[in-house]
Amino acid sequence: EDAADRNILRRRTELAAKPDDDDLRIKLVKALAERDSDETENEGMEILAEMLKKSNNPRHKLAIGDIKIKQMSRHLRLLRIQAKEDPDQVEAYKQLVRKRLEFELIEFTERVKNYPTDKKWRFELGRRLFQVKRYDDAMTNFQVSKEDPKYRAASHNYLGRCYLTQKWYDEAIETLRAGLEGVTDIAGEQAMEMQWHLMSALMQSAA
Repeated sequence: EDAADRNILRRRTELAAKPDDDDLRIKLVKALAERDSDETENEGMEILAEMLKKSNNPRHKLAIGDIKIKQMSRHLRLLRIQAKEDPDQVEAYKQLVRKRLEFELIEFTERVKNYPTDKKWRFELGRRLFQVKRYDDAMTNFQVSKEDPKYRAASHNYLGRCYLTQKWYDEAIETLRAGLEGVTDIAGEQAMEMQWHLMSALMQSAA
């Protein structure tokens, strides 16, 4: 925290010397976000909101969304701990889970619109659509995100699971096998999960 506070002070001093420098303003926002407190994160989002008004740059909107998601994730971690000790906090935890998911669906839908060629946002949107059981929409996004080697295996995994929910067993088997071909760590968690879903698809197909 001391290091984060010193970094914030340094960035404030730099910006005070050059108040029209947007690069320094962004550096201050990053320093504020790294402090991991609602107060500094909210200040960072206010700065970004002002910049967004002036330039309408979608990157500022993206940065605001990142901070909000980070903030809600931290709150969820704390609530999860509290809910284990206090049953009265369970409902608050569930409500925040739903709130974050609703926000992320809107946020990543907008990111796909603003950055249509970025496979990362396609994959992230697909994951949220899968969570709310919008499988057709999820598949559309995973079909795109699987073109990126970074998301290929995970996209195949989700696609296979989508096909399983539709009882399209042949498609699920083919997709999961294709995904496993690109996995280097066969003993890893992702490979094990894909093998489990593949086994399920094979069993249901044979039934």
